[in-house]
Amino acid sequence: MRRTDRGAAMRQLRLVDHAQDLQWPEQGHAAGTPQDYPAAAAWVRDRLASSRSDASVALLCIDVDGGVCSWLSAPSADPAVVVSAARLGAEPGRAGGGAFDFYAPGDLDSTIQPLSGEAGATRLSVLAISDVPARLLVDALDDQRVPVESVATLWHAITQAWDPASAVEPGETLTSSGPVTGLIIVDPAGRLVWCWSRAGSLLVGGSMRLRLAREGETEQPRLDAGDASRLATEWLAWAVQVGAAPGRIVCVMTPGEDAAVFGQALTKAWPSTPVDAVMNDDPIAATLRRVAARLESTPRSRARTPEPGAGVVGLSQRPVRAHRRMHLWRAVALAASAGLLGLASWRLYARADEAAASADAWKSRADELIRGVYPDALIPQPGKSALQAMDEEILARRRNLRPPERTDQAMPILEELETISMVLGSGKYALESIELKSQGSAPTIIVIAESTADAEALAEALNRIGGSHISQWSPAYASRTEAGVSKVQATFRGEWAAPAPRAAGGTP
Repeated sequence: MRRTDRGAAMRQLRLVDHAQDLQWPEQGHAAGTPQDYPAAAAWVRDRLASSRSDASVALLCIDVDGGVCSWLSAPSADPAVVVSAARLGAEPGRAGGGAFDFYAPGDLDSTIQPLSGEAGATRLSVLAISDVPARLLVDALDDQRVPVESVATLWHAITQAWDPASAVEPGETLTSSGPVTGLIIVDPAGRLVWCWSRAGSLLVGGSMRLRLAREGETEQPRLDAGDASRLATEWLAWAVQVGAAPGRIVCVMTPGEDAAVFGQALTKAWPSTPVDAVMNDDPIAATLRRVAARLESTPRSRARTPEPGAGVVGLSQRPVRAHRRMHLWRAVALAASAGLLGLASWRLYARADEAAASADAWKSRADELIRGVYPDALIPQPGKSALQAMDEEILARRRNLRPPERTDQAMPILEELETISMVLGSGKYALESIELKSQGSAPTIIVIAESTADAEALAEALNRIGGSHISQWSPAYASRTEAGVSKVQATFRGEWAAPAPRAAGGTP
C-alpha cells in the first residue's frame, strides 16, 4: 500500500505474488478512487484466485510514508510501558513536538511499538507510523471475507527479502552477538529506504528523500556522495544509541552511473564493511516478489507469530469477523447459561414453596398432638419451641419414674471366701485369721508360713486367683517362733474391686 499525506490517505495498491504484479486503481480504469476502500477490497478479492491462497492476504505491506524510527529511554522494555512513555513524552527535557508527536499523535490514527533492540542497550529503538488507511483496508477486506494474515511496513519486508540471515526457521533464535546487516533500497518514487536487521528481524529503520532528475517522460532518483555521507552520519548516531552497527551492507538500486558513485562513497564513509550491490529497475517490486516467494514456500503452520521485529503487531492482531463471531457465540453461550440458571432457580424456588407448605402441615399436626397430651407446651416461651418444651417434660417424667440407685454396694464375701480357701488349702500354711467385710475395712488374711519363700509364693498365688473380686493383695512379713521353731507370719491386705451399681430391688 502506497500512501500520501504523511500516511493519512491511500494512494495506490499493488498486488504481488508468484504469478502477477498488479496495481489499483488501474490506469485508464475508473473502477474506483484511491480512497474507495470497499472498491479496493473487492479488487483484491477478485484477483486472489490465482495466488497462493484465494481466501486470505498473506501480508499487507505499507510504505514508510508517515513512519519514523526513533530512540527512547524507558523504565522497561515492556511494550505497554514503551508506548506510554512515547505518547506522554517521557524523554528528559522533552516538552512535546518530538518525532512521536508528529507521526503518532494518538491511538486512533497511529501505532507505536518497540523494535528488537540490543541486550543492555541504554535506549530502545521504537517504530511510530500512521496507519489509518491500513486499518480501513483490513476492515474492508474483512467485509469481503478476505482475512489479512499479517501487516508489516516496507522496513520489515526489506529485512525478510534481503537479509542473508533471514532464513532462520521459526522457533530458532540467534544470540545477541549475531551479525547485523545494513539494507538499502532505492524507491523509484524518490526515496532511499534503509534498515538494520538481524536474522530477518528489524532493529532500526529510516528513509531519506532523493533528488529526482527527468529522463524523457519520467523522473528517476539520483544518488551522489553527499547522500552516502548523510546516511553514514545517521548510522553513526544510531550505532551510539543502540550499541550495534552493520557488519555487512546490501544495496538494491536502479542501474546507472550514480549507483557506482554512491557505492564508492558509502565504502569510504563506512570502511572495513563489505558492500553487496543488486541492480534492479524497480527495487520495490523486487523486494515484494522475494517476500511473496518466501511466503509461498512457508506453510501456514510454520508462519511466524506477530512480533515487533517481523511486522506491525497491533494491525496483525486487529479484531475482525472471526473475533466478532467468537464474541457473539460467547454471548449466546452466556445467555443460554443464564437461562438454564434461571430455570434451575425457578425450580428450586418452587421446591422451596412445597417444602415450606409441607413443614407447615407437619407443624400443625405436631401442635395438634401436643395439645392433646400437654397443652402447656404450646404456651409461647422465649427461645423455646413447643417441641422442645414437650421433650423437656418427657425427660423430667422419665427421671421421676426411674428407681433410686443404691449407695451401698454389697461385696460378694462368700464367693470370695470360697476362692481364697482354694489357695489356703495347702498344708504348708496355718490360717490364723481372715477378715472379709463388705464395708468399712480392707480384706485381711493372716497366716503362719514355714519360710519367707513360702509366704511370697502365697502372695503370688493370691494375686493370680482367677475370678477374684479383690484387685490387689499387699503382703507384710514378720518373724515368729513357735515351740522353739522359727516361722514367718504373713499379713495380706487387699482392695475390693468396685462392682457396677445395681438398681434398688436387684439381686445383691
